[in-house]
This record gives sequence, C-alpha cells and structure tokens, in this order.
Amino acid sequence: YVWADNVDQGSGEAMMAQAVEFSDAELKKYLRSPRSTNDTLFAMTEPAFETLNETERKELISKAWQFAQSQKLQKVTLLGKNGQSVAFATNDRIELIK
Repeated sequence: YVWADNVDQGSGEAMMAQAVEFSDAELKKYLRSPRSTNDTLFAMTEPAFETLNETERKELISKAWQFAQSQKLQKVTLLGKNGQSVAFATNDRIELIK
C-alpha cells in the first residue's frame, strides 16, 4: 500500500531544508540547527531544553513560532535528541509531545 497527499511527477530531486539563523539568544540557548522548508521551521533541542518546565517550554515554542512567522513560515517542529518530535506550533496551536 502507498499513501500520499501529493504525487510528485517531477525531477526526482529531494527537497532540502535550508539553514536559517536565530538572532534571539534564548532560542540559540535551547535550540540548535534551525532549518526551514517551504512552510516549516525545524530545530533540534539542546539538553538545556529538558530543564525547562512546561510553561517555559511553551513560551520558547511561542518565541520560535514568532520567528517562523517573521520568515513567512506556517509551522514549527522541534526535534529531541533522538530525532523524535517533542513540540510543534501552528497558527492556532502550540503542543508539547510527551
């Protein structure tokens, strides 16, 4: 079985996420390797992210979301040390994944 939202009839080139630079010191302290695709900001969490409580984590994700909006992106996905999603944000939602 194969499932897809879109079937690519294109060139066979993989879409690559482009590196972006955080200017905010707090984002740099807790997140690394920020990259973006056409609509999503991705970043890896630093070990210091684990020291934040739930409220602080949501505030940080909100700050990352504001940065994403300034870059005309529609989503944020934060990845943990094993590459799993630990949080995401969209226009109407901020979620921590446990």
